[in-house]
Formats: sequence, structure tokens, C-alpha cells
Amino acid sequence: MSIFILFIISFIFIKPTQSSDCFTVEPYCTLSFKKYHWVDIDVEFDPDTFLYILTNYKLKVQINDKNIQQYPYKSRYSTQFIIITPDMGEDCGNNKCLTMRLQSKSDKHIILTKQIMLILKEGVIDQTITKIGKKTYGFYVKTKDLPVLVSLVPNPYDARADTDLFAYTSDKPTMAFFPTVRNKNHMHNTREAILINRDKNNYFRKNAFYIIEVVAPDANIQKITYKLGMKKNCNFLCAHFFLSNLVGDI
Repeated sequence: MSIFILFIISFIFIKPTQSSDCFTVEPYCTLSFKKYHWVDIDVEFDPDTFLYILTNYKLKVQINDKNIQQYPYKSRYSTQFIIITPDMGEDCGNNKCLTMRLQSKSDKHIILTKQIMLILKEGVIDQTITKIGKKTYGFYVKTKDLPVLVSLVPNPYDARADTDLFAYTSDKPTMAFFPTVRNKNHMHNTREAILINRDKNNYFRKNAFYIIEVVAPDANIQKITYKLGMKKNCNFLCAHFFLSNLVGDI
């Protein structure tokens, strides 16, 4: 086979790859893509967090040689996002590291933005949220963890402290499985709770990464304090005492 033919084959099938220092300084960057060329981005993050990577254009994304799905961030915009969880990375010191490969179908200048979210661990955390705000948390659920209780308790001394709870899984991060028609969020500062188990609600997804959103829908209060708790292997008695302690701690 001639050198010329080998050159043509490599030109068609082997697309050049360039490296980028995106995210090394700022949580956002602008990349220039050539049609069907790969761009490699090294990502390092705390193992107690997960990442949303937002782009203003749909890309082909690979991590660990596996294609990663992108999702539309909002239906009326072209913004897309992917979710990076700690299990995708390898240990590098006290952090997780991975290489994310991106490819565009055309020549484009694309903006990438990194948002860091908190992994929700067992126990209770104190949080605040601003008016019409949203906070996002994530955690893993395995079969051995069932049942898993997640509870949100807004400030019980302020009836305006209305907070809503939404739950997703990483395979369907734009479609909330909670609330539902039967299990709705309540008005005012009422406690919200989700029990993830193998039952009629069908909230359990095997080995899934769960995403919890806490939303403050009321524009009339500047800041809301709340407690967010998560407990694994939580049966009826556990749920009763866990929820009682959660409220009593405020």
C-alpha cells in the first residue's frame, strides 16, 4: 500500500486531538472546535461533589472511552449539560481526575461552564437558599441501602419559608420522579419527604445516582433556612425518629 493511500486513510478516519486547559483557572471557558476534531479536557474535582458541565451546543462526549449522554438544559435554549459523578474518575491524591473528550460536527466556538454540586451524605445538613433560588445535591442508592429516606424541613417558625423538593435520577435528569400526582409538594413551611424503596411508588433505580433539588418558589422572602436529611436502611420506626429529630434540631 502506498504512502499516499495511507495518508488518505488516516486523514479520513483518524481525527486530530488537541488538549485544552479549560477549567484550570475559571469555571468556564470558550473552545474553538474544528469539524470532527477531538478536544481533551482534564478535569479534577472533590470526591464529595459531582459536576454539571454545560455547553451552548450539542457535542459528542466521551469519558473513559464511553459515550456520555447530553441532555437539554432548558427546552427553549440550545444549552446542553452532562453529569460527571465521582465513580467516573480515578483517584489522584485527595481528588478525582478524568479526561473528558469532546467533538463537534462543525466548526464552532463553544462555551463550557462547570457547576459544582454537593454529594448528600447520611445525616443532616443545615442550608440556606435565596428567593426563587435552587440548590442541587446528589447521592448513590444501592439495593443494600433500601429503604432510603430523604427529608426537607424548612424553618418551622416562618410560614413563608416555602421550599419544594424535586427528585431525579442521572439516567433521566430532566424528568422528576417526585413530586407526582399522588405525592405532591405542600404549601408554606411544610416538611417534604421521599422514601425510596421497592414499592408501588417505583422510586428505586438499581445502582442509580440520585439528584435532589431544593427550590424556593416564593419571591417575598429573601432567604430561607432549612435542614436536609438522608438516612439509609430506614424502616418505619427509623423514619419516625429521624424525622422527629430533624424537626427537633431546628
